[in-house]
Amino acid sequence: MENNILALALFFLVLIGLLYLIVCLFRNYFIAYSNLYSHPNEKHIELQNQFNLHKRNQEVVVFEDEINYIINNRIKELDLLFPNEASEKTKEIEATLFLQNTKKAIYTSLYLLKRKQ
Repeated sequence: MENNILALALFFLVLIGLLYLIVCLFRNYFIAYSNLYSHPNEKHIELQNQFNLHKRNQEVVVFEDEINYIINNRIKELDLLFPNEASEKTKEIEATLFLQNTKKAIYTSLYLLKRKQ
């Protein structure tokens, strides 16, 4: 009788072990199955998103270039219509400063030449 109970307990232990092994194998199978179909789709979706982002960035750059071209053309037209008086005044000031500095350089060089003689 004790041998039968012991054999029955051992049988149940083996049966529970086999059931646990089957559950682990099914779990690994479903994990592999889900990875098989999810990763390429996720990578495909990620690549598609990156491509769409790159495409949008290119469209934005083209749009910005068009806007900059239009703005630059309008600024050139305005410069032709209304010449900048401030730039003319600064050119005159720079010219007078250049003349004064060259005069000073010539006078100092002449003074140094007179001192050496």
